[in-house]
Amino acid sequence: MKKTLLLLTFLVFGFTQAQTIIYVDVDATGANNGSSWANAYTSLHSALGIQTITGAQIWIAEGTYMPVNKNTPMLNQYGVSIYGGFVGTETSLSQRSTDPWAHPVYLTGDLALDDANELPSATSANKTDNAPIILKVEPNSASKTQEITLDRLHFVNSYGGSALYSHPSSSNEVQRKITVQNCRFSRNYASTRPAMDIWSNETVNDYPFELFNSILDENVSNSGYAFEYRITNYINLEHDIFIANNMFIGNKVETANASGSVARFISATGGSTRLNVYFQNNTLTLNEEGSNVTSDVASPIRFETVGSAETIGFWGNNLYYSNYGTSDYIGTQDTSSSTISTGYANASEFTPVIGSANLLTNYTLSESPFVDIFSGDFIPISAYRDNGEATHNYGYYSSFNPTTDCFMNPRRNADSSIGLGAIQYTDTAMLTGPGNIAPLSLPEPPTVIYVDANATGANDGTSWTNAYTSLDDANISALGSGSKIFVKSGTYKLTSGEISINSEIEIYGGFNGTETSEIDRDLSIVNTSNATIISGDILDDDISGDFTQNKSDNSSSLFNLAANNVIIDGFVLSNFYTTSGSPIVKVTTNVSNFELSNTLINNNYSNSILFDWRTFSGSVSINNVAITDNQTNNGLILLQHNDTNSSILESNWSNVLVANNTYNADWGAIWFRRGTLNNDGRLFKSSLTNVSFIDNVNNHASTQQVINVSSGSGWGVFEFRNSLFWQNKYNGGQLSTVDIENSKTAEGDIQTVRVYNTIAMVGSGVTSGTFDNSNITLLDPTTDNLNLDAEYKPTSASNYIVDQGDNTYYDIALFGDLDLSGNDRIFNTTIDLGAYEYNSTLSVDDISLDENTVKLYPNPATDVVNIKTNQTIKNVRVFNVNGQKVLDIANQSQINISNLPTGMYFLNINTNQSNQTIKILKQ
Repeated sequence: MKKTLLLLTFLVFGFTQAQTIIYVDVDATGANNGSSWANAYTSLHSALGIQTITGAQIWIAEGTYMPVNKNTPMLNQYGVSIYGGFVGTETSLSQRSTDPWAHPVYLTGDLALDDANELPSATSANKTDNAPIILKVEPNSASKTQEITLDRLHFVNSYGGSALYSHPSSSNEVQRKITVQNCRFSRNYASTRPAMDIWSNETVNDYPFELFNSILDENVSNSGYAFEYRITNYINLEHDIFIANNMFIGNKVETANASGSVARFISATGGSTRLNVYFQNNTLTLNEEGSNVTSDVASPIRFETVGSAETIGFWGNNLYYSNYGTSDYIGTQDTSSSTISTGYANASEFTPVIGSANLLTNYTLSESPFVDIFSGDFIPISAYRDNGEATHNYGYYSSFNPTTDCFMNPRRNADSSIGLGAIQYTDTAMLTGPGNIAPLSLPEPPTVIYVDANATGANDGTSWTNAYTSLDDANISALGSGSKIFVKSGTYKLTSGEISINSEIEIYGGFNGTETSEIDRDLSIVNTSNATIISGDILDDDISGDFTQNKSDNSSSLFNLAANNVIIDGFVLSNFYTTSGSPIVKVTTNVSNFELSNTLINNNYSNSILFDWRTFSGSVSINNVAITDNQTNNGLILLQHNDTNSSILESNWSNVLVANNTYNADWGAIWFRRGTLNNDGRLFKSSLTNVSFIDNVNNHASTQQVINVSSGSGWGVFEFRNSLFWQNKYNGGQLSTVDIENSKTAEGDIQTVRVYNTIAMVGSGVTSGTFDNSNITLLDPTTDNLNLDAEYKPTSASNYIVDQGDNTYYDIALFGDLDLSGNDRIFNTTIDLGAYEYNSTLSVDDISLDENTVKLYPNPATDVVNIKTNQTIKNVRVFNVNGQKVLDIANQSQINISNLPTGMYFLNINTNQSNQTIKILKQ
C-alpha cells in the first residue's frame, strides 16, 4: 500500500512538473526570473518576451501591468496560456479564490495612469500615452497548434486599436484555439473593435474561439463592434464558436448610422464556409447603437458574410433589456446567408424579426428583469431564474459551455433547471461579481412622486410624509420620462380637467402609505381596503346604477395618453361620464406599449366607446383588471391595428373580468380589428388567458357575440385560453348563443383563431382561415350552472371551472403568479378557468389539506405566519426580495415575522416530502 501511494505521489509530482509555469508579480523583489513567486518577473511584457517555451503557463499576481511603450504590445508568440487572479502564494490554479473577480490583474493601455473617469471618445483628453494594443496573440509556426486560455484578466483603457489582438494576415500564423474566460474588457476605445479583434485562418473544421463568463462594459467604438470574430482566407470549412454567460453592458457606438455596439461575427471567405455562433445565456443591457440606424441592423450584434459563406446563430436563454436603438436579436443586411437558425427562451422588450420562425419560447419584457438596474445589480428577478431552456443544446450547450455562471455560481439550479442571462441566482453563498459594472451607463433612478390626500407635511411630493394631496398638484403632465407616481389609498378627483400623460411614466395606486416600492403593495386588497379611487363624481351626488341623473358635474375624461411605455396600475376608476369619446384612457395619437394592471373600472358611461383604441402599436397588456357595471351607447373596447401601425401589435390579456356591462353595438362588447393593408410583417396578435365574460348585455337587436374579430387583410392571430363566457345577453335580455364571432363580414375574416380549454360558443363565421381548438366546453345556460358567487368567483360546486385549466397556457413570467383577487394563480397544482382561482385565499377556519399540500395563513401577515401541512417540517428559511436570507428556523410551524420590515418575502419550506417556496406579504 505504501509503495502504491509513493508511486501515485511520484506520478502526480511528475505530471505537475511537466507543465512549465512562469510567475509574474509586480511586487516581487527576488531574482525576477519568473521561477517562483519570490523570484517572479515584475512585468508581463518581460515574461512573454524572455521565455520561449511553447505551451507554458504564466501565472500573474494581482496588480497593474502594461506594455513597455504604446507602440509595442505585449506579444504572446509561443502559445502561452495566461492566468490571473493570484494572491502570490498559490501552488495550483485551484488554490485561487473561488471568486474569479477577486485579486484582479489589470492589463492597461493607460501608460501614464492619468485617464479621466469617463466614457472614452474621439475627443478624450490624456490619451496620447495610451497603447492601441495591449496584448497581441501571434504564434510562431512551432506553437500555432497550441490551444491557449486567457483567464481572469482585465483589459482596460486601450485607445485606437484592440486591447486583445489576434489578427493574422494571409502570411501570419493563427492560434489553433483561444479561450477567453473570466475576463473583463472596460473603457477601451477605437474606430472599431476596441475590446477584441480575433480573426481565424484555421484550415480545419474546429472550435477555434470561446468567450465564457466575461464582462464587456463601456467600450466605445466610432463605427461599431466592441469585438469581432472573423473567419478569413480559407474556404469550405465550418467553425463553431461559443459565447456563453457573458455580460455585455453599456457599450456604445458613436456614429449615427452605425450599429453592432457589442460584436460582429463575420464569415469572410466565400465558398461553402459556415460560421456557427452559439450565443447562450448572455446578458445585454444599456448598450447604445447610433441614433439613425435602419431596422435591419438595429441590434448590438451584427452578422455578415462575403460571397456564398454563411453566418448562422443558435440563440438560447439570452436577456436583452434597455438597449438603445435595438429592435432585434441580431442585425444583418442579408438574411439569406446570415440568420438565427434556432432560438430558445430568449427575453426582450421587442418582437424579434430575423429568424423569427425559428425562435421558440420568447419572453416579452414589460419591466426590468434585473433586481436593480439603477444600482448595477444585474441578477435576474425570480421570474427569470429557472425558465430557460435546459435540455436542448440550442438552449445551453453543456458539452462545451461552462458549469458555472459569470460570477462562478453553479450554472444550473439543483433540479437542473437554468435561468436566463449570464447570472444564475442561488440562495446559498452566492458570489456577486466584481461590482461597479458599467457605472457611467446606469440609468438614473426614477423620480418618485408621492400623493396622499391626507398628508400634512410640506406637500412637495418627495415622500409619503410630504406627499401632494391631489393629483392636480402632482402636475403629472409635466413629469419627465422614467418618473413614477405613487398614490395612497383614498378618493381623488380631477378639478382641473383630464390628465395628459406626455412622457414615459408609471402611475401606481393601492398603497397604505408605508411602502417604498410598488412591489411592496398587498395586491389582494389593492381594490378593496387599500383602494385608490379616482372618481369623476365631483359633487358625490351620483345615484348607483343610474347614468342619467346628477351628471352635469362629472368629469368626462381621466387620462389622455400621448406617450409610449406607460403603466397604470392599482386603481379604482369610477363615475366618469362623457357624451363623446373615451372617458378613462383616451388615445388620439400613435403610441406604443401600454400596460393596465390591478385596476377596477366600474360605473362609467360613454355615449360612444368606453375604450376607443385605434392608434396603438407594439404591445397592449391588460392584466388583473375588472371592467364591470359600465354603460355605453356603442361597444366597450375597440382595439384596432391600423395600416399605419408599425410592425406587430400584440395584445395580452390575463386575469380579466368583464361583467354586468350594458352596451349597444353591432360588433358586441370587444372588437379586435385589423386594417386592410396586406401582411408586410404587420401582424395583429392577441391572447386572452384566464379571462371571464359574464352577464353582459348588448341592447343591439341581432348581434349576440361578446368578442368580434375581423381583418381587412386576413393577417391576425387570436387565442382564447383557460377562459369562460357565461350568461351574456343581447336584444335587451335574450341569452346569446354565440360568444366569439365576426359580424363585420364586410371587413374580412381574421387569419387564425385558436380556442383552448375554454367555456365558449364559437360562431361558424369567426374565420375563413385556421380554426384551431381543443377542450372547448359547450354548456346550456338555461340548464347548466357554473355555481359562481355574487362576485363571479368560483365556489366548491364550480365543477366546470375548478382545476379545469391547462397550466401550459399560463405564462407566469408574463402574467404574474396572482389571480384577479391578488391570490395564488395556480392552487392545488392545476389552474382554474377564468379570472379567479378557487380557494387561493386562506383563512384559519377554511383549510383542507391533502398529503402534498403546504399552506400559509394569514397572508398578508403582521406578526406570525402559520404553516399548515400534513408533512413534517424540517426547516423554514425566509428571504427578502433581494434574495437575502433574513430568518432560518428549524422544526417550527409558526414563524414570527414581527421584527421584519413591511414588504414581500419568500418562505422556503423544507419538509420530509417536498421543498416549496411561497410568497407572503408582511404588513
